[in-house]
Amino acid sequence: MVHIEKTELEKKLSTALRAKKHYKDQWTQAMKELAAYRHNELKSAQSILQRQQQELESVKIHSEEQKIIRKDLTQVKEEVSRVQKETFNDECPSKVTEAEDTANPDVARWIEERDILLETGVYTQNDFTIQQLDQKIKACLK
Repeated sequence: MVHIEKTELEKKLSTALRAKKHYKDQWTQAMKELAAYRHNELKSAQSILQRQQQELESVKIHSEEQKIIRKDLTQVKEEVSRVQKETFNDECPSKVTEAEDTANPDVARWIEERDILLETGVYTQNDFTIQQLDQKIKACLK
């Protein structure tokens, strides 16, 4: 009887050991799969982060370029404004004396109109309208 019980217990022990080995193998396989999944997720997150950093760097470079362009544009506008003021200031004394020297109200009005047109920035000394006004003024002054 004892021998039969021993044999049954050995079978049960053998079955339990096989089950234990089977579950241990399954557990090891699950841990490997989990590690591989985590590794893939980490790689994916790193690639996304790297792409975002590149985009951020390109935006930063674009922003710096825009700042430089704005600075250059501001400098150009200031230079144009300075040149216009200098040109206007250079022309003003002669125009004022021309207007004072003439008793003709048309000449004074033409000079004033020419000055106003030039101040707007739409017209330049080379425009046909300005040249016509200059010719009228010169003709009346002679």
